[in-house]
Order: sequence, then C-alpha cells, then structure tokens
Amino acid sequence: MSNSNPLGDTPHARGTGAGSGLGAGSTTDQLTSRAHEGLDSLADRANVAERLVRNKAARVGEQANHAADRAREKSAQVRQTVSEYTGENPMMALAMAFFAGVLLAAIARR
Repeated sequence: MSNSNPLGDTPHARGTGAGSGLGAGSTTDQLTSRAHEGLDSLADRANVAERLVRNKAARVGEQANHAADRAREKSAQVRQTVSEYTGENPMMALAMAFFAGVLLAAIARR
C-alpha cells in the first residue's frame, strides 16, 4: 500500500488531485475567495461610513462649541447690562424685583 492516506482513497477519487478539473477543492476555494472579497468590500464600506460619521460628529461638536461660546458671551453682556441698570436705577430695579416676586407667588399658588 503506497498511499498513506488515512481514508484509504486516492487523491483523484476525492476530486482534489491533478486532473480533477472543477472538483470540490476548487469550488471551495472559489467560494472562500468570493467570501473574502465580499468581507473586504464590506469592511471598506464600513471604514468609509465610519470616517463620514466621525467627520460629521466633529463638525457638529464644533458648531455646539461655537453656540456655547456665543451663549456665554450673550449672558455676560446681559449680566453687564443688568448690573449697569441696577447701579444707575436702584429703586426701579427693587420695584421690578418686588413685582416679579409677587407675580411668581400668585402663579405658584394656583
């Protein structure tokens, strides 16, 4: 017995030897190759999508930071304006605060 194959069959009988044409081995290789190509293509598309999402997230983050900066600046301006007004008109500011408190108390009782 010159064949040391544990199954006892010849390579030609399994369809993987020389001259077997499109045997099981080549079909499996083709399917494996196609599966790898498909996975590679899917991975490439996923990488592109990830880059797009990261870029969009970065732009949205920058826009949010700009909006927060503008809000802080506007808040500082309003604070400055209120501070100047109350310094120049303390009695009017006190009266407005009193009536605002009365109005809020009336709303809170309902």
